[in-house]
Amino acid sequence: MSAPSLQSLALPTRIDLRGGDMASDVTLVGCTTDAQAVASAREAIEVLDDSERDRLSKLSASLVADAYLVSHVLLRQSLAEHTGRAADKLQFLRSACVSCGHPHGRPYLPGRVIEFSMSHTAGYVLIAMSRSRVGVDVEAVVSASAVADLSIALSRHELEELNELDASERSDAITRAWVRKEAYLKATGEGLNVDPGKINVGFSAAPRPVPGCSIADVGVPNVYRAAVAVLS
Repeated sequence: MSAPSLQSLALPTRIDLRGGDMASDVTLVGCTTDAQAVASAREAIEVLDDSERDRLSKLSASLVADAYLVSHVLLRQSLAEHTGRAADKLQFLRSACVSCGHPHGRPYLPGRVIEFSMSHTAGYVLIAMSRSRVGVDVEAVVSASAVADLSIALSRHELEELNELDASERSDAITRAWVRKEAYLKATGEGLNVDPGKINVGFSAAPRPVPGCSIADVGVPNVYRAAVAVLS
């Protein structure tokens, strides 16, 4: 009997990212981690492998455990749909870390039949799949008190722009910039080994161009901000 499917929140199932000669199709799947989603994920828990179940059993905080469960079940179901493989038969490998060379970098499927990225925050999960290297990030809009701490992730130009904004606009702006940077660094596999302050994406409706990459904001529920990045 097939595992129950999670109810994905409506998102554009295909978006085109274009920048110069760059073009790539991306499939996005989003899901809230509410009680209904958690219950559905628990019914489908058999699709997880032993390492995922072991990791889940060690998460003591219930909200963190729920987000992990929903995100990993949804990832397997989404990849199964796109590859034609059974969700519980998917094997994840790890690329070499760009910093130390050990195999704990970004995950991938054998043969790299499809590239993927996953992100979750309190209450929401977002997955991106593409034929090209892809990164995705979703975050809850930060509080006003967190703006100063996150400002260290901004470029000099962005910091100048932030200071010109009204105080009431800064939480939204800095969250938008942060998810764009995170999506880019996930796509490259560099993560926070690279200073995010060296990446200039800005706060405007359209992200500033980054060489070799297309970045786009993703429409998610209003308390969150999200972005996806695809390498050319």
